[in-house]
Amino acid sequence: MIGTKPPGKNEHPIEQIFYDTAWKPSNSLEDEIILFFGPASEASREAAKLSHDRIARRTSDLSVPIPLNLLEYLVKGAHDYEADKYNAREKLTTTRIPILVISGDHEICFPPQNWFALVRKLPTAQLIIIPQAGHGPHHQYPEMVAEYITTFIHNTKGTPNDYLVSTMQT
Repeated sequence: MIGTKPPGKNEHPIEQIFYDTAWKPSNSLEDEIILFFGPASEASREAAKLSHDRIARRTSDLSVPIPLNLLEYLVKGAHDYEADKYNAREKLTTTRIPILVISGDHEICFPPQNWFALVRKLPTAQLIIIPQAGHGPHHQYPEMVAEYITTFIHNTKGTPNDYLVSTMQT
């Protein structure tokens, strides 16, 4: 999971600057720096420019823009996720499926601190926090994040039960 929070109620809220910036019809490079990177870090700002330019060069397989009138459904989905009426947060504590969570330390939308208490209860979870990165660590460090994911998948081959047994034996 990248740039997300655990289901249910979380102690650390989304920062207001995310709402102020994200709900614009289109975002500038400066907005992207605020939303997805670590604005205080020069290296992160430079990575934002590289990411912005890389994405701008794409001519096919583009993301579909979300019309502003549909954003209410995203908000409703977020409220449902937080309400957690299916008890997903508790179910995560009993899963045998390997879970990888990757977050930036300057995550203004879903602060990684919300994972700390829960990850201690998740038998198969790993949490990676990337310094001087924001909501889009995969934009800032695409190769590194891809390598983390590849390594995670490689090291968790087999069935979830195989994984759980192997981790209990080591």
